Amino acid sequence: MLNIALIFVTGFPDGTFKPNNPITREEFAAIIARGATVIVDRALFADADQISDWAQNFVNTVFRAGWMVGDEHGRFNPDTNITRAKAVATISRRTDRNRTVTASLINAKEDILIFSDVTNHSEWYYYYVVDASNSYWYNNIGYAKVWTRVED
Repeated sequence: MLNIALIFVTGFPDGTFKPNNPITREEFAAIIARGATVIVDRALFADADQISDWAQNFVNTVFRAGWMVGDEHGRFNPDTNITRAKAVATISRRTDRNRTVTASLINAKEDILIFSDVTNHSEWYYYYVVDASNSYWYNNIGYAKVWTRVED
């Protein structure tokens, strides 16, 4: 059987990768969108004119797929660096690992890894980070994933 590995990162036109540079939201959108069905239906952001031409289809794709969202003012903020929490949330949505809720953790709550600065259940990113930082077995109960045990 022949397998194919898709490219999800590219460099810059000058032939560099810039591994120590921070990553912007439009650059991260490009990484997340590669390998997905491209959606050209334009997302209507208040700052759409600031999204680079090369990034338009990537941004449209991640927005229309629900993997990335704009801010409360309807802006995408393409040149803003993405935070670690937003990157985790985006990856979780892209890989369908975003269905962990409070009830999901009941069977495994003593074994889960919780970071010392991610303890507030009411923070929007809490369940994304908990889900992404633990390896676990689960059952689908309705829309939620109910964890049955956590792996070391």
